[in-house]
Amino acid sequence: MSVLTPVVDSWDGANRRIYLKPDVSDYYPIDDIYTEYRHERRTNESFRVWDALLRAEGNVPKGAGAFTPRYVVLLDGTKIVPYDNITQINQLGDMITDDPDVDPTLYDISTLTVPKVIYIKPSEAETIQLNNASIVFSSYQGSVWYDSNSVYSDKGTASEPNGNTQRPVNDLELCEEILADVGLRKLTLVSDAIITTGHNFNHITIAGESHVDTQLLIELAADVLGVKIRDVELSGHLDGENEVTGSIIRDITYFNGHIHDSSLGGTITLGGSTESFIANCSRLENEIVPIIDFNDEANHLVMPGYAGTVALTNFTHASANALIGLDQGRVILNSANVTAGTIHLSGIGDLIDENGDEIVSGTWNGVTIYNSLLSNESIARTTWAYER
Repeated sequence: MSVLTPVVDSWDGANRRIYLKPDVSDYYPIDDIYTEYRHERRTNESFRVWDALLRAEGNVPKGAGAFTPRYVVLLDGTKIVPYDNITQINQLGDMITDDPDVDPTLYDISTLTVPKVIYIKPSEAETIQLNNASIVFSSYQGSVWYDSNSVYSDKGTASEPNGNTQRPVNDLELCEEILADVGLRKLTLVSDAIITTGHNFNHITIAGESHVDTQLLIELAADVLGVKIRDVELSGHLDGENEVTGSIIRDITYFNGHIHDSSLGGTITLGGSTESFIANCSRLENEIVPIIDFNDEANHLVMPGYAGTVALTNFTHASANALIGLDQGRVILNSANVTAGTIHLSGIGDLIDENGDEIVSGTWNGVTIYNSLLSNESIARTTWAYER
């Protein structure tokens, strides 16, 4: 790996600059710059405070075993800074910026005091993988596979790769590398998993075998922005823009995005002062009342088709808003921490305070309430009158 013989001397996240070493002449954007960047992100926690400097793209299937070449995209004004000497730089492979129409330059030479020749050799037109390689790619079945109990702890070989359905790997960082190498966007968990410091699964789909068999814990320092999560028992800290389906939801923090067709059994703390959708979900256990924590922010909740009891807490911002549709349910408000904002309720159920007293439309404890709930008793009376 290039991290053993690096070409990068230093990373300047604040100014979005990547400084090359003095002796660098030939380098490959993917094998050198991208690989070293991922290594730095994994091993240097302070470096992860900066928005991503670059990403890898390409390796897109074209059919019949053909793939587009891989290349590096420099993000948000990131530049490569050559060392101030006369050694020629040979960039062996494609690299572009994310806004080439405005600023296509890849290199910052403003600090150089001597002439510097920079030669750029593009990648080959395409990568061809035929016969056995096509069979190998299909063995992944569209996903990299993780099993903490697996004996496989490396990438394997070209003819017998690890990380596929037959040979799941036991290391999540290795899963990240295989996802990038193979060009896949889905991780399947065969066992329980903990995503922690150094793991970056932004915009990846993570799927368990089932919400009964697979527990997924996401720790605070993990990168999970825009992750889609399926069929797990989920707890931990998210980064926003997430989508969760068919899962059991325990305690999760900084959620915004979508939760669909899931069971709630903990506290969901909203974040980002934005919209969150929790649709067609239900209470999981009689002994645990699910809580939606608005985190004292201007969060907006849309929660149609909810069955069971749910409590709202830290609903204190004037712009906080909740639209809840109940299907045989109940909403509980505590006067100590529900003091501002607007709540709309519809469907079948009731709205009560911490003492069990019914709350009707109007202003309650500083909160604007629009309560159009129908009780079970009123539904029964209407049905009886209609049948007669």
